[in-house]
Amino acid sequence: MPQTLIPVTYTDPHGKTQTTSIVRGQPVTRRLENFCRLVASGEHDPIDAYCQAYSKEFNPTTALRCSNMASNLMGRTDVILRIQQLRTPVLPKIAQKYEYNINIAMHELQTA
Repeated sequence: MPQTLIPVTYTDPHGKTQTTSIVRGQPVTRRLENFCRLVASGEHDPIDAYCQAYSKEFNPTTALRCSNMASNLMGRTDVILRIQQLRTPVLPKIAQKYEYNINIAMHELQTA
């Protein structure tokens, strides 16, 4: 697959809109995808996600390296966009679930 440069706009962690470019056609490794999924789940911080995705043990001798590698990954536009992409579908489903539960509760209150 030929690689092409694609302009993208995303929201950074500070809420500011950023414009940059990503390379389309560049494959994502299994480990990088796993890292993105772990961070997007919200259950792991980037350092823990890096250690788990890349099978690294977090101890005093590897702590700095794991921290640096996780920081480098979180600085990549493709990683930020993938994490945002993984998080996006979850939000409407959760909102719909709560709206449904609130509507049921209101209906039960009215009929009681």
